[in-house]
Amino acid sequence: MIDYKRSPKSKFKDPIIAISIIMLTLIIFACSVDKNWQIPVYEEIIYTCDFEGSNLQEIYATGLNYVSFIPNKDCLIYRRKNSLYLFGINSSNEVKISGDLYVNNDNPPSLNDQGDLLCFSVLRNQKSDIFLYDFNDRALINITNSNSYSELWGSLSHDGSKIVYVQQESSDFNDILMTYDYLTQEIDTLIIVDDNNNISNPIFSYNDDKIFYKNLFSRTGSVYCYDILQETEHLIYDNISLAHNYLTTSSNNNLCFIGGNSFIYLYDFVDNSILPISQGFYPDISRDGYKVAFSTSAAPETGKIKVLDLLSSNLITINTDFGRYPKFSISSNEIVFLAEIQMN
Repeated sequence: MIDYKRSPKSKFKDPIIAISIIMLTLIIFACSVDKNWQIPVYEEIIYTCDFEGSNLQEIYATGLNYVSFIPNKDCLIYRRKNSLYLFGINSSNEVKISGDLYVNNDNPPSLNDQGDLLCFSVLRNQKSDIFLYDFNDRALINITNSNSYSELWGSLSHDGSKIVYVQQESSDFNDILMTYDYLTQEIDTLIIVDDNNNISNPIFSYNDDKIFYKNLFSRTGSVYCYDILQETEHLIYDNISLAHNYLTTSSNNNLCFIGGNSFIYLYDFVDNSILPISQGFYPDISRDGYKVAFSTSAAPETGKIKVLDLLSSNLITINTDFGRYPKFSISSNEIVFLAEIQMN
């Protein structure tokens, strides 16, 4: 039996001694650590290059989560900390075009094929509105201007005459797919879904006669097609990946999206066929429909940018450390993407 009264006192009972031992241990540990070790510092880089990886150029910018070419202009558009900027590729001039508006980072901006109109979603007064920026007049226009509803996911038709968007009613939480005619200012209601579903990422087909969108339910989702002329909708693909997944279309009737298990699919909406092509994230199909660019990972510091030539099945790896959010130019010959590189 232990005699607790005679047990020796712990040498750590004195707090001064205990702190001294801890400090000495930390000093010994610090001396044993590699003197070259330091906390990694990452900085975001915009890269532009030809689709096969040549003519690689770096553009330094921080805090970005979207970048794209502007058709028919030697400029990029990118989003930084809830604001939109133009960047001259040759001049390196940066111009803020969204003013004091708080741009919605969850919804990608949309350009028409002429590159003179930009559509994007803005958060204000706990609601959301669809804004249009006219590059010719350098004017910001509030398209929806509603205090009762939130309008999200604005996307321009290729000819720039219409905008498709989602209206969310605050009273019954219905999602409504709507179009706004920029020329006549007419609004059409296409689809209403109940509060168990959410519509997101609507886009026009190349001929502007169809609208593709995602219908999300709980943790699953589906891709649908709405035929504007027939006023009908049909299911394209069920059980899609919800993250890292934006719909993109090409001029040869292809829709690109991520299905289950992070696999990229092409849907031909003329012959109604679906083709799996590769695993990947953030896919974008070129305007001519012959190439798909994607990242091999969703994580900022692990993914590589690859371009799949659909005609030759040649898979090209862009020679950078990391990359994500690739976007083709309207000519299909160049891509732009974001990357985070370690600066130390």
